Amino acid sequence: MKVFYYTYLALKRWRDFRGVASRQELWFFLGPLFMFELVLSYASQRTIGIDLSFYTSLVFLIPTLAVGARRLHDINRSAWLLLIGLIPWVGPIALIVLWCLPSQTPNAPIVSFNINLGGTAQETGNPEISTDIINNEQLLCNNCGASLAVNDQFCPKCGREITTE
Repeated sequence: MKVFYYTYLALKRWRDFRGVASRQELWFFLGPLFMFELVLSYASQRTIGIDLSFYTSLVFLIPTLAVGARRLHDINRSAWLLLIGLIPWVGPIALIVLWCLPSQTPNAPIVSFNINLGGTAQETGNPEISTDIINNEQLLCNNCGASLAVNDQFCPKCGREITTE
């Protein structure tokens, strides 16, 4: 089910070149997209003689560039490094290597979430969030004010990492 979640997340943030994207978000978006284009290319060439995967590549170009740029931000690199992909043969391999690097500590301050006190305490299902979450209260991102779920590791709007400070 993570594939659907990360595909939805990447498509929801299709024009957002700011923020960060985890390795899971990138690969769970690019992997199924690549497989879909392979199947579409094969099927369309066999049935109608035209390769339709080119058109799907155009449709998904901006979301792919956006998630790639966010992934480069996650490793503290500039999104302009996406231009490396234009170098024949070496460029795409270099991008894949960069995208596989582990996340780095961001240079900007890490966002923690606000907990409005009141009500009864309820324990979270996420072991990384050790604080008690208050019933009927909403978690908010300190950076952009977006609503957060208990299991979110990154803000869905601005892409900042969520910590419990």
